[in-house]
Amino acid sequence: NKVHQFKNKYEEALFHISDPLLPVQGHGLIMLTRLVEEKDPDTLTNIDQVRLIFQSNLTDEDTYIYLSSISGLAACGHHRPELVLECLTKEFSMIQTRD
Repeated sequence: NKVHQFKNKYEEALFHISDPLLPVQGHGLIMLTRLVEEKDPDTLTNIDQVRLIFQSNLTDEDTYIYLSSISGLAACGHHRPELVLECLTKEFSMIQTRD
């Protein structure tokens, strides 16, 4: 069992998100959301990448992953509303054209 050393909480959250187990991935997304909410400097420096991580999980069939990503996008919206609004507008317009 390998123990990982992380430089910071942001790196730890990214590690968990990349885990193959869904509960661990979900935990990583929740950690990342909390870091955004707590205005963690490392996380906010990478807010564009963070938003893309949440956005990429919007299509996940597992509600734990999907809802964690929604919460994360909402948290990102408090810091960079223009990024999240653009993303959600595109998502909504794609849903409208599919119907």
